[in-house]
Amino acid sequence: MCFPVTSDQISVKVDESGWAWMVCGERLIVWKISQTAVAKVSVCKDLQLPPSEFIYSADLTAISSPNPLETASIQSISVMAVSPEGTVRYWPSLAHETVYTECVADLGGNLCNFLTPVKGNSFVLSSCKSQLVRLGVDSSGKLQQRLLQQGHGVLSGIGRRVSTLFGILAPPVDSALHSLLWDQENDALYCLTSCSLSKWEVDETSEHQVLNWDLNRNLSENIIDAIWGSESNFDEVKEGVNVMYLDLKLSQ
Repeated sequence: MCFPVTSDQISVKVDESGWAWMVCGERLIVWKISQTAVAKVSVCKDLQLPPSEFIYSADLTAISSPNPLETASIQSISVMAVSPEGTVRYWPSLAHETVYTECVADLGGNLCNFLTPVKGNSFVLSSCKSQLVRLGVDSSGKLQQRLLQQGHGVLSGIGRRVSTLFGILAPPVDSALHSLLWDQENDALYCLTSCSLSKWEVDETSEHQVLNWDLNRNLSENIIDAIWGSESNFDEVKEGVNVMYLDLKLSQ
């Protein structure tokens, strides 16, 4: 795949199903890997993204289908893309790149950073300030959105003191979100921030937060102790250590 010389930043995402998409400026190219040369034209689409004053990233684009992506036809694949400012553009079928609908995600003016498909042919969008919004389409084809209420999971009613013992306090409002991960096999959504790891159970129409784990309390201290615990001036060293979490992956 070739492009003219351009100063636009390029980012790419490759799905295990063989589908891939690339963002270049305000263009989104979606194609299927490992197709024959004859079939490539029919499974490569060039979509126009909403205007934005910021640089687009492939992290803010995603595809979905009611069928397994490995065998899904181009007609059954939907595409969603979000500008960093929160303008959402949704194509109900990749086969028709000029047919789409739009809305603006209500994230309080915060910039968006990740988009992932979840259950029910819907998507979850996150902001840099750890807000989460679920986006979907109603029966009329109109985009709908709902803010995920953090701290309202199955353990939210046991009280702050007991919650602290389990490391399940809600994250500070200024925590930065670093990664959003969908576990399709277990219908679970994981959210990694600068201070916590949260887990949501997601079904076709609703979602419930079941864990919000305090990383600083439960993990950072163990990391520091494992590396510098034998130092004679450990207390002094500990004060100067800053543990940062960059990404989140599933292991089998």
